[in-house]
Amino acid sequence: MGSRSRFLFTLAWFVTTLPAAAATFTVNDTADAVDAVPGDGTCATAGSTCTLRAAIQEANAHTGPDTIMLPAGAYLLTIAGQAEDAAATGDLDITDDLTIAGASTDSTILDGNGIDRIFDVFNTASHVEISGLTIRNGNPGPGAGGLSTAGYGGGIYNSSVLALSNVIVTTNTAAVNGGGIENDGDITLIDCVVSGNSAAAFGGGIDSALTASLTNVTVSGNMSGAAGGIGNDSEMMLGNVTVSGNTAMFTGGGIQNDVTATLANVTIADNGAQSGGGSGFYNLGHATFGYVIVANGPSGDNCAGSGSLTSQGHNLDSGNTCGFAGPGDLADMDPQLGPLQDNGGSTPTQALSPGSPAVDAGGNDCPPPATDQRGLSRPEDGNGDGIAACDIGAYELGGSPPACPAGPTFPSIACRLDELIQTVQTVVAPGTLRDRLDGILTRAKAQVGQAEQALANGKKHREKSMLGRATGSLGQFKVRLRSRKAQHQIPGDALAGMKSASDQLRHDLVTLRRSS
Repeated sequence: MGSRSRFLFTLAWFVTTLPAAAATFTVNDTADAVDAVPGDGTCATAGSTCTLRAAIQEANAHTGPDTIMLPAGAYLLTIAGQAEDAAATGDLDITDDLTIAGASTDSTILDGNGIDRIFDVFNTASHVEISGLTIRNGNPGPGAGGLSTAGYGGGIYNSSVLALSNVIVTTNTAAVNGGGIENDGDITLIDCVVSGNSAAAFGGGIDSALTASLTNVTVSGNMSGAAGGIGNDSEMMLGNVTVSGNTAMFTGGGIQNDVTATLANVTIADNGAQSGGGSGFYNLGHATFGYVIVANGPSGDNCAGSGSLTSQGHNLDSGNTCGFAGPGDLADMDPQLGPLQDNGGSTPTQALSPGSPAVDAGGNDCPPPATDQRGLSRPEDGNGDGIAACDIGAYELGGSPPACPAGPTFPSIACRLDELIQTVQTVVAPGTLRDRLDGILTRAKAQVGQAEQALANGKKHREKSMLGRATGSLGQFKVRLRSRKAQHQIPGDALAGMKSASDQLRHDLVTLRRSS
């Protein structure tokens, strides 16, 4: 072969082995319809729109990581059919690397309509990320997705590496295991809620057969035969997690651990096991606890099972069944928890009352991270003795959000902004609605409470964001954002709008959302 031929051969080999460029598909139709020509690189149904199903089919056909942008809307699955794996009927099969980005949990709603689960993530995908949406009303039935997954994973069945962030999984049902989520791969949940799901056998909220990590997560109101909230059959790590109000007919109302579980800064409360024991935690494997509350099981039945438990200290059992014997462990004490509710942050929590024995019960070296489930700092001086110490559980009394960094972008955590933000608006006509806050942001010292953040030059989040109305003269007016609330969840690239009847706008409360 001559040198020119060798060069052309090498060039051809190099070109054919280059990775495919990532594709981004933007959904513009909430209907459930298939792609007209899967694999042609264009998300288009027979009606020339891009649906979620069509976008997933195109992403599956396109080798390499892709992204689907999913705007606010209610997406209802309507194409019935099971036991096929091409996302053509029933659940949405994901077979290649993919990121699905919704607008927010309260505005991007995926509804399984009871015809199947919502997502089936295959092990042919090496990494999948899903964020900013709600997954509800999935029901895979007894034969969904092929025999191997029949009855498993009401909302999601995962056999890959799956990361969920800012996702709500709710009111899903499984005929066997994993009412909300069945994990047969590696799953990570951050800032998620798994609530109101049910499974006939095991894991009403989550059943994990392989590796799972939960951070800043609430698992509540789920039901199952065993492991009402969470069932673990492998290795699981929980940090800043609330497990509340789950029920099992037999064992493990809150959590059932069959292999290895590590819990730090966790609140397990108000769960029930109707027979068999372990209303809060049922342990058949090995568990490691640090700064964990297990409380309010019926008749003090908080922990049970034949497994072993290592205490790293500063745990609280409202009864005397968990066998905590580490430094600072407490038994037979009421943690004085409030109801599960919005106490700030992205997920519901159960607050500690000022007189709770869990307040400042630890040292000043809290398990990481340096925030509680709401994203507020720890340790804090919760009991007013002048010494900051860590509280037991997922909630830190008296916690305050860290200061927001300077600049136009903010991290995806709660943060504190002690300055008044102003921007100048141009009014083109009386009564004009502004769908975003344009202009240059300037800062001054706050006059009232905590000020809020607004970002310039971006699309507003249409669901639950507010608009500024100018009723005064034409020209320019100032927008001033103030808040009486001490903290807000401020995602990166967020922006705020307002609603007022005057040209000097004052807004007391707004939830900032990630822009689409």
